Amino acid sequence: MAAGQCHLDGAGGDAPRGGRAAGDTRLFHWSGANAQSKRLTGGTELLALLLELEKQGRAYHLVGHSHGGSVIWEALVSAQIITEGAEAAPFIKTEATLFDMKPRRPAPEEMQFRAGMRLAGLRSVTTVGTPFLHFLPQATRSVVGWRDPRYTLSPPNWIRGVRNRLGAAVERIYRISTVGFLLSVPASILSLYFLHHYEVFVRSVALTGPALLVVLLFVTGPFNRLDFAGGLTRRARASRQVFERFADCWLGLWAPDDEAIALLKGLAVPRAPSYTWIWQRPQEREPWKPTSEEVPAQRIPVRIGNPISGTDMIPVSSFWKPTHVFKRPLSNIFNRWVGPRLSGWISQTLLHAVQGNDLPQTSLVYATPWPLPLDRPPPGLPEALAARLTEHANSQASQLAPEIRQILAQATLDGVSLPQVATERRPRTDGALVHTSYFDDPELLRLIALHIERHLAVPPFTSLGEFADDPARERALQDWLDKNAEAVRRRLAEFQGKVRAY
Repeated sequence: MAAGQCHLDGAGGDAPRGGRAAGDTRLFHWSGANAQSKRLTGGTELLALLLELEKQGRAYHLVGHSHGGSVIWEALVSAQIITEGAEAAPFIKTEATLFDMKPRRPAPEEMQFRAGMRLAGLRSVTTVGTPFLHFLPQATRSVVGWRDPRYTLSPPNWIRGVRNRLGAAVERIYRISTVGFLLSVPASILSLYFLHHYEVFVRSVALTGPALLVVLLFVTGPFNRLDFAGGLTRRARASRQVFERFADCWLGLWAPDDEAIALLKGLAVPRAPSYTWIWQRPQEREPWKPTSEEVPAQRIPVRIGNPISGTDMIPVSSFWKPTHVFKRPLSNIFNRWVGPRLSGWISQTLLHAVQGNDLPQTSLVYATPWPLPLDRPPPGLPEALAARLTEHANSQASQLAPEIRQILAQATLDGVSLPQVATERRPRTDGALVHTSYFDDPELLRLIALHIERHLAVPPFTSLGEFADDPARERALQDWLDKNAEAVRRRLAEFQGKVRAY
């Protein structure tokens, strides 16, 4: 899967031609690792860069390919959360509020920072072949997971609001008591040292200190899990706010045969409840019951094989061994009780690795080409363009077969290992996938350029670019952009009509 790219296109005075912007264009680099934590980190770094552009008063456009589009979206979600003021901005230093139980007035620097987080300079967002991944918390003893009938993304009512405030107050008191406990131990040792009664106290601390530390660590876990699950839910809610805010300037381009999107959709939770259902309040929606089919049926088998004496092969003769008395019962116990659990853990670990889900106790519930996993999204490309991308990828993939056969023949004739030959002569896979061949088509580049032109501060009067000799083709692209924008607005309005306003 491609690592993805994120372009920053400056809003110049002239219109872009083809797929290049006439203004300042910058390629934003991030790690590109297939891990959600890295995408979150990349989003934070991109957000810091956008804040610099906001301080300069510059307008800009964002274009992201593959998970580069995910990085863009994570940055927008983080900006939305910071703008609301419910979370402390991690980019600036503010006054410590650990022991301050009263609400404080934000400092002028913080107010200015959050004003910049409104991203007033953002003109347009374009995502190309981006699989938007939606992670939700799993249920634990202290967390209401997404499968729980009580879980919802609906705005909290006053009861849940009071409960959240009480939870935050308890967490703050817990942190204060933790700091007090950690500070009281050295203070007590010093005070008793000067009182010449430190020997008995040191012995008691040596006996009770480790036990108190274990209790402290045991109590910290539920608070951390609860806080982390709340953060995931908060980001899921903010994602809707971001889409409602930037839907008019967002353009999502993807092909129906995009391999990355299809793969991740197949790896997400099967038969998950609809996104609309997640946003409805528990008392207002039909109950949803997970079925056993939602557990992955394909698992890596982990079992102990039968001994030679247990193999029904003719002819075979095996002498009885004393170890057979212990080996067969132990293997049966392992294969029945230990093996399936170990198989499930290994299969789940591999599944999360392919999903890029390295967040603890979370599930990839939705994987969609839209920032919101709504039902029946409109097509992501004109039909002829999507078919042309698929045909191009198929023709490039067909050229791989002769190269692979030549590599196999060379390995056989030279008597060397296949990995060694493949390292020296790696087949070219450029364009063999739809997911990596978007930017090879000039029509797709022109769609991006037209979308940016529409959201320039001063739109151009005429701009046909390389399609100046074919006005009908240019007009068809313009019409498709009009229909796509209308379809996005209509689909969003349908979703808003079924759920409560945020």
